[in-house]
Amino acid sequence: MPKSAGNYFPALDAAEKLLLSNEHGSCALLLLFLSDGKPSDQLPRNASIAMRSGFHTTPSIKYNRLVHERIGTLASRFGRRLTVATIGFGGAREDFSVLTTMANVSRDYGSMGVFQAPALTVESLGNAMTSLTASLTQTKAELTHLGGATTQRTVRSMLRESRHALDDLVLSGDWYHYRESEVLRVVKFDSENGWIDQSLDPLLRGVAMKRNIFGEGAERMVRKLRWVGEREEFVGPMLVAKESRFVEDMHRDGLIFHRLFCQTQVRAHRLAEKFNERLAKVPGVTELTPRISFLECNVYVVMDINQGRLGLLVEKMLDPKRYMKWNSNCGYVAGQEPAVSESKPQMQLPQLFEIQEEDEEDDSDTECDGTFEHIKIAAEDIPQAFTHFTYRHSQRKMLVCDLQGVLDKNSTPPLFELTDPVIHYRSYHGRKHVYGRTDQGLKGMHSFFKTHKCSELCRALRRTWVYRETQKQPS
Repeated sequence: MPKSAGNYFPALDAAEKLLLSNEHGSCALLLLFLSDGKPSDQLPRNASIAMRSGFHTTPSIKYNRLVHERIGTLASRFGRRLTVATIGFGGAREDFSVLTTMANVSRDYGSMGVFQAPALTVESLGNAMTSLTASLTQTKAELTHLGGATTQRTVRSMLRESRHALDDLVLSGDWYHYRESEVLRVVKFDSENGWIDQSLDPLLRGVAMKRNIFGEGAERMVRKLRWVGEREEFVGPMLVAKESRFVEDMHRDGLIFHRLFCQTQVRAHRLAEKFNERLAKVPGVTELTPRISFLECNVYVVMDINQGRLGLLVEKMLDPKRYMKWNSNCGYVAGQEPAVSESKPQMQLPQLFEIQEEDEEDDSDTECDGTFEHIKIAAEDIPQAFTHFTYRHSQRKMLVCDLQGVLDKNSTPPLFELTDPVIHYRSYHGRKHVYGRTDQGLKGMHSFFKTHKCSELCRALRRTWVYRETQKQPS
């Protein structure tokens, strides 16, 4: 923090050069601004004329708009790798609106944005710094939990659109347009028959994919995709197209690259069907109890003018405003504090060859009379119970986690529509990454049970419910 005036724009210029020097996908980045008040510098000379001479606009509003633009550009480039942390360390009357803007804008583009205004004590400032360290460590853990991979991969240089961007109704320059002749193949994956060819409506004039991405995971980036009608208007449902985040994967055949993802999602969906069957027999389960499902995925093979033959994994678009993650592939559980702090590497984990699971000493299912009192089932318990169920149903060979998507409350019954699952596979023959780079095997299973707390639903799913002739089985 400078002793005199706080000049934000020169600091942003220097920070941008440093951030751009790192292209590795597993490197978490932190941009930290510590200030004792509002900035003192003026609008930079290279600011647009419109920005410098806006009518009926105060200098502070112009300044905020330009900061919005600069932070938005950085967050659009780096996305989830970047944390923009701003700390206002000053009196109660100080103006920290610019710092607040910086944190808010970064979140619009998928970065982590944090604003803090600690008390004017060393302890409070230290606590603020500690929380940022924990956040950065979590981001790094998410970026590097890829089956123990140690090689650094280069992230593709892609811009992200704001979460507040309006949806287009017709084709424009913001989209790549692949005409009918450039859509070479559309296929769906079947676990028994492999790729099955599909056909697009003959009245369509191809498909369009947004230039900027709007979401990303540890392995893939996501863009909007639409079908194009005869008048170049968008028709049909809103879709998404997924590609690898990394340069090293772009030379691979699209069908080969996406095959393992499709296998994982199809396997997870089959386990979801078994879970739903079991769930329906539990006392207290009704048509209002949510079920589990995974999206159907297709692959569109298109001819791109710059990249050549390109494979796009296409799915139904889930509502970004309701999208959430219920658990992760490294022990995270929604709404639950981590059981072990990542900032204490000296702590030794239990031996990984022995997973501590609740009630594991009683390994058999219990037969129960259907007169058992109806159990309490909260919607948030269902994803965690499903993950636990997959482990037991597969006889401890598989565990499905990283459950993310939306809860559709308008369907009957309500439905968790999930995508991008991770399967940890326990191989007794030494095979690793059976379900891709995110498959951590026994280590991944251990991470789940380290934080998992069995609910009443977990325990009920282990029982076999027997109903007397006078009783009605739940539908």
